[in-house]
Amino acid sequence: MRFVERGSWINNTVLPPGAAEFFTYEKLETRTIESLKDYLRRRIGGYAVAIKDMPVTNRLYRGRVCSERPRAIDDVSYPPSEKIQKYGRANRIGKPMFYCCVGSFPVLFEIHAKAGNYIALSEWPLSEPVWMHNLGYHPGALEKMGAAIPAERLPLINPIPYETKRNSRLRRRMPLAFTKDVPERLEYRYKETIAINEPLFDRASPIRPNSVGPAVPKMGGVAGTVYPSVQMRGFGGQRGNKARIR
Repeated sequence: MRFVERGSWINNTVLPPGAAEFFTYEKLETRTIESLKDYLRRRIGGYAVAIKDMPVTNRLYRGRVCSERPRAIDDVSYPPSEKIQKYGRANRIGKPMFYCCVGSFPVLFEIHAKAGNYIALSEWPLSEPVWMHNLGYHPGALEKMGAAIPAERLPLINPIPYETKRNSRLRRRMPLAFTKDVPERLEYRYKETIAINEPLFDRASPIRPNSVGPAVPKMGGVAGTVYPSVQMRGFGGQRGNKARIR
């Protein structure tokens, strides 16, 4: 486990019940993503985010509701830019992202599968290990979500040695922001997580590996972000982490 400083923010505003994690819904609806990012940047103060390598032994899963059997890899991979008409958890309009889960079962929840749907479930291997920002598994956040802590997640509970209280509070709010349930037609609320995620990559410094070998990521930057699945709320043992790869 590595950790790097990506900047932090302090939000002392008391948000009303039902608001997003860092902003009110009114601000998310009326402000641009860039203005939200600027708001966060003005509060940068050394926030440390954990970076974890994702080994090639992992298998990533994507799902798509289809009307017929997919005929090409493009049918189950990134959607075309012109089809991205709404904000997503980490993507802007017109900007496709590769969303996936580490485990096949949570995919069905994430795509809101219904009885009678024809689902194309695809498995994706990694050709080489990659670095990923890890935003999840703060014990306080999991407790609020009603999610248990699986044994395999214990190393991710407190990944930053000698973490400050302020950093811990911010790290608790990250997965809570990423697991907010966003109803249909209210996709503007995704601006919050987009504004959180993009600064993790903006002008980020290269990562220098501590060692060499086939198990060490070769790329000098972070490939994406791992966060708890929305559907971890109330589900104890499911492998619910979700990834977004740039």
